[in-house]
Amino acid sequence: MHFLFFLKSFIFIQDETINTNFDSYIYEVSGGAINMGVIEIIKKQEREAGMSAGLAAGIEKGLEERAKIAAEKKRIAAEKHALELKLQTLLEEAHEQACESARKMLARGTGKEEISEILGLSLAEIEKL
Repeated sequence: MHFLFFLKSFIFIQDETINTNFDSYIYEVSGGAINMGVIEIIKKQEREAGMSAGLAAGIEKGLEERAKIAAEKKRIAAEKHALELKLQTLLEEAHEQACESARKMLARGTGKEEISEILGLSLAEIEKL
């Protein structure tokens, strides 16, 4: 049986009639276990090899894309963190400038309510100055 499969898989007879008769004989002798012609078997083998290669390439490309996305997410997270730190620093500096302006305004006799309204500081913050 294995020899017949070998013959069927690797021998192609150019005469179509002989090839068809050979395929029919193999089909009968194998009880239908080998029912494809040589060309169909080769096409099937090539198709399966192509699908395996395509699947492997697709998986590799998918993993590369996943790594790129992960790196981009990491970069964005680091950039976001840096911006948050910069914003916090700017807010602290602005608050300190507002407090300094409030001190000067208090020294000139400006009322606490007016300072609060102009600079956006709470009355409690102004009283601590």
